[in-house]
Amino acid sequence: MFKGEVLFGGQDASGYDRLWVTDGTAAGTHELTGISGTFPSGLYPFDMTVFKGEVLFGGLDATGNFGLWVTYGTAAGTHELAPLGSIAPPSPDTQSQWTVFKGEVVIDGGPDLWVTDGTAAGTHELTYIRDPSDMTVFKDKLLFSGMDASGNIGLFVTNLTVSGTHEVTNVVQPFDLTVFKGEVLFGGRDATGNVGLWVTEGTAAGTHELTGISG
Repeated sequence: MFKGEVLFGGQDASGYDRLWVTDGTAAGTHELTGISGTFPSGLYPFDMTVFKGEVLFGGLDATGNFGLWVTYGTAAGTHELAPLGSIAPPSPDTQSQWTVFKGEVVIDGGPDLWVTDGTAAGTHELTYIRDPSDMTVFKDKLLFSGMDASGNIGLFVTNLTVSGTHEVTNVVQPFDLTVFKGEVLFGGRDATGNVGLWVTEGTAAGTHELTGISG
């Protein structure tokens, strides 16, 4: 929701993926056309995030590369802010989202962890962590799932500094991180390969399996 309207990505009559806007009525639903710098086959907008009175999102530029875009809900107010390197739109089976945290937006959707303050100068790669996802704000930290140097999907934490970004535990495939009663619950595989219910306080010592569910 943005200023009484909803922005979304959708295909137009030509089959191109563009940016659309609606106020909930047929008459108030239309494509934002005439956006300069977009790839001929479409903008492919994804992960739209309301931030500081505007909407940030990922989109395809004229060169065919994905970048950070901003919109005010009009064609004239929509433009690319900065390139995003290897960031790409999430696959349909991937739970991807951009997360507002400590006055910045944390960007996932590719092999790198990026942050932005909504400006070109303030958009940068924080660190290389492959496939960061399931971003969950917990107290003064951000917990998420990512691939470690060994190729395992583990639990990571960041405070948006390089030194403050590290793997908490190499529990395989943590998923569905959920804040509950001052802790974070999540699903993950234990050393035996079984999926169990886990809990964490954001530290290695404070992370353990609650129960194993065989099969």
